[in-house]
Amino acid sequence: MSDTNKDNPTIEAEDGADEYRDAMNKLPLEERQAQVDRMFAGDFLLTELVDLANSGVGLQVTLSVRGQLITGRLTSSQEFFDHTVRILGKGTDKELADALVSRIEEIRPKLNTPQRIPGLPPIFIHLADARYLSEAGEYLPSLSGEPLTWRGKIASVDGFSLGQITRAP
Repeated sequence: MSDTNKDNPTIEAEDGADEYRDAMNKLPLEERQAQVDRMFAGDFLLTELVDLANSGVGLQVTLSVRGQLITGRLTSSQEFFDHTVRILGKGTDKELADALVSRIEEIRPKLNTPQRIPGLPPIFIHLADARYLSEAGEYLPSLSGEPLTWRGKIASVDGFSLGQITRAP
């Protein structure tokens, strides 16, 4: 652990595996759990951007999730579910679509509350106008031809860039 972190028990990765293990073992159990929680909570900056999107300010981003690139606009959970209801309403199986829309409408009041508990980071990230990119850098078409919305766990995002990937002129 570096000298600059004597008051902050966050362990730095560059300290090495042995030093990391030793430092973790010296921490009280509660702080060890907090350290593990921080490691799996997701990127701090991305979490802040998700909070902004949930308050109505969405930025263009490109995410890397297990080697797959996904590009789109950060959006709120409310907008994600609004779009989901619209798409389901166009479904060919009207009975199934109606049942799913009805269920989403039942839980909608919960969606109008803040997405996260104060002090805890949001769990999910939502994209509007989402596009998957192939290994060759081409957009993969959606099955419906409609713009996609995308929902994933923030902790599953390996990396991100601000901005949306577009084709070169």
